[in-house]
Amino acid sequence: MTAPSLYRHIGCCVDDTPASMEALRHARGLWVPTDGVLSLVHVAPVPLIVESVDGETVASPRDINARERAWLEDLAAGVPGAVPVLLDGRPGPQIVRWAGTSGVDLLVAARQHGPWSAAVLGSVTRHLVDHAPCTVLVVRPDGARGAMAPPTTPEPTA
Repeated sequence: MTAPSLYRHIGCCVDDTPASMEALRHARGLWVPTDGVLSLVHVAPVPLIVESVDGETVASPRDINARERAWLEDLAAGVPGAVPVLLDGRPGPQIVRWAGTSGVDLLVAARQHGPWSAAVLGSVTRHLVDHAPCTVLVVRPDGARGAMAPPTTPEPTA
């Protein structure tokens, strides 16, 4: 018997980077499938081709996001019980909006490496930390521990 999860709904922000897959590994470690929901959240560009279905405007299967949708569904298929969530638009605001309307208790996101990684957290992750309606777990990519040099004091000048 497993202990109940602290989180009833975990949203894990995913893309095709190794750092994102590390975030997914952490989210899976916190998720108790019998006690909560794990949503795999991916944000794609705004659909370019739309159709009307039953009076509602929806993205066409011929749209550029069809590949994004297929990738996300394949990823979710590898995590039995996980729910794929494809959003479109600006990632930070869209994820925050979705989390606020979906009852998410925890968002898990990766801190991406890049030339500015020491100076900034990452625009999407930073937006989540600053605006999410729930707790945000920021997962550091492999090798991030100890990546920053310890502070040094300048040598006194005579």
